[in-house]
Amino acid sequence: MNNSILVAYATKYGATAEIAERIGQTLQQAGLDATIAQADQAGNASNYDAVVLGSAVYAGSWRKEAATYLEANEAALAGRPTWLFSSGPTGEGDAVELMKGWRFPEALQPIADRIQPRDIA
Repeated sequence: MNNSILVAYATKYGATAEIAERIGQTLQQAGLDATIAQADQAGNASNYDAVVLGSAVYAGSWRKEAATYLEANEAALAGRPTWLFSSGPTGEGDAVELMKGWRFPEALQPIADRIQPRDIA
């Protein structure tokens, strides 16, 4: 592999897709081979050297496509640098305070703990 990075996402209204596109473009501008794809069309994580996976959040949960990708690719994600991100409305003010420490869907946290991502945003 040659520094290939997957930026996979699940979106409902397009905002998370825009975030993923921006991440992918930034990686490409840095000279990396970044592929940007919807999570349900991203293919196997083992085909990439690193993965960035994100989802829109509704009622504290990731969209099904991203959660399914995370679950199906757990072993591959644990074996390579992985970053996870969530996007959704937080309201006006300090996002950390408004989210009361929420960083990742509780139902998926055990998988994230096993994968040990480089960061969760």
